[in-house]
Amino acid sequence: DGGARLEIAVLDTGRGVAPDRCEAIFEPFAQVDAATERTHGGTGLGLSISRELARGLGGDLTAEPRPGGGSAFRLSVALDAPVQHAPDAPTRSPQPASPQPQPATSQSPRTGDGRRLLAADDDEIGRKFLALALGKAGFAVETVADGAEALAKATAPGADYAAILLDMQMPVMDGLAAAAAMRDAGLTTPILAITGGAKDADRDACLTAGCTAHFPKPFRPADLRDAVCDLLSE
Repeated sequence: DGGARLEIAVLDTGRGVAPDRCEAIFEPFAQVDAATERTHGGTGLGLSISRELARGLGGDLTAEPRPGGGSAFRLSVALDAPVQHAPDAPTRSPQPASPQPQPATSQSPRTGDGRRLLAADDDEIGRKFLALALGKAGFAVETVADGAEALAKATAPGADYAAILLDMQMPVMDGLAAAAAMRDAGLTTPILAITGGAKDADRDACLTAGCTAHFPKPFRPADLRDAVCDLLSE
């Protein structure tokens, strides 16, 4: 069609990706399996962000298994295409701690409307992802690297955060300890616990510590936006 397209294929000979996981690994915070994070670390955000960038450049990023082992990752970009934002992924229902909220109405739009949020995550990429996802939804997001920083910010004179998001596993002070300390200090701001633990025991631990709701990883940006809006509408 007269346009120019760049395509790059990266082939590896590692353990590979199962055919039924080739699409799932592009979800935010997703790993091939639980052992991957324990063995190699990482946040599970690299592929998700890379695909969004590729689609914003008029292309795509895909993965497929290779016969005999390994994987093939294929990147394409339209060299003469205008830069555009990738569309939001389809939403799925979050797991709030309280009864399922009602769908949004004209009185409760799914937008941040400039409200301030405080988000704590020890991983730099995780903080950027939270700021990007919620910033695009209309929130003003301030991020910190651990629970102690979050506690200091949240309880400082004049703090007016609409909600606080806490990763549960952080150094210095984890999310559970930070939430408990905030409640002990008399803070009534809604707190959303963000954690890789999706079991009932994980949810109960978050609520016992003082969190308002529990939100498990992995999640899509639209899910996070809806969870925060639900939290603020209660």
